[in-house]
Amino acid sequence: MKSRILCLALLSSLAVTDTQGATVLLHERASYTGAVVYLGDIADISSATPNEVNDLSTTPLLPAPSQGTKDYLRDNQIRELLISRGVDVTELLITGAKVVEISHSVVKKAPTPADPTTLMEPQEIEDAVLAAIKHYLTSETGHQQWELELSLTDATLNKLAKLGSELMATAGHSPWTGPQRFQITGIGTANAVLVNATVDRLQEAVVAVRKIQPGDLIGVSDVEIRLQGGNMPATTVSSLEHVLGKEAIRAITPETILQIGQLRAPLQVQRGETVEVFARTGGITVKTFAVVKQDGSLGDLVQVETLDRKEKFAARVSGWKQLDVLPTGVSAADVATLHPLTRELR
Repeated sequence: MKSRILCLALLSSLAVTDTQGATVLLHERASYTGAVVYLGDIADISSATPNEVNDLSTTPLLPAPSQGTKDYLRDNQIRELLISRGVDVTELLITGAKVVEISHSVVKKAPTPADPTTLMEPQEIEDAVLAAIKHYLTSETGHQQWELELSLTDATLNKLAKLGSELMATAGHSPWTGPQRFQITGIGTANAVLVNATVDRLQEAVVAVRKIQPGDLIGVSDVEIRLQGGNMPATTVSSLEHVLGKEAIRAITPETILQIGQLRAPLQVQRGETVEVFARTGGITVKTFAVVKQDGSLGDLVQVETLDRKEKFAARVSGWKQLDVLPTGVSAADVATLHPLTRELR
């Protein structure tokens, strides 16, 4: 059975040599040491980068079972545990044994938990706490950009220093912004330290970097993407593709966060202009001229009036000073009879 699994594992590893994701080969039986079972205790890990191998190997899975007892983990349970630890498993190939038997026997040394007596500098402690909280917030919400302000007293720093450099955060509450209280623990330690923090969720927004006049077309030198905190209106523009090439409706000052209502597609027709109107049906195209009664951008529906001002109808802007009669509106025959001097049959 074991030789068969090794052969299957070898075939699986050959099938993914062209991918960039790591391969996790689960053992049938695994041993551990210490108070925590790590992924490196129960699997062989291969990857294109040593850093990824180290990160995956030192990922904690669950508390170790009592000495003399055995635990069993299925491959899908291991995948769920990795996801709960913030590991992106979309490009991770988990192969090998379907069920891993975990026993208390020193076969492979697990990563050593941080020495609780090791002293850290205050800035190192703060950086470790920030990283742990941000990781926790991302795992809970899926959002990756956060800004935190910690409130750490000397007494709190002393307690945190004893937890080591590898920290985990829990607690907090939805909507995860504003004043929050988190529990910070070290890998392999049972003690928890309460930490108060002010949390702000950062979002991408398009910001003007220079003054933009009404009628200006927005270019790449006019705007940039920035991370913004606080509550932003639902109309805030968050992508450059939604603004580049658009026309400013009103003046926009530098440092303004752009809103949808400040922009429009460039005008193709303007009120009072004489424009071409096309009607197409049954392979026949009829062109006439009419006066547009509204400004319109590409795709807009506008009202037009015949040159003799006897009739009004709706048409859609199809190009520069060009309109198309709606299929459900005026027919080609109707347009052809508008005025004998303004129609042209193609």
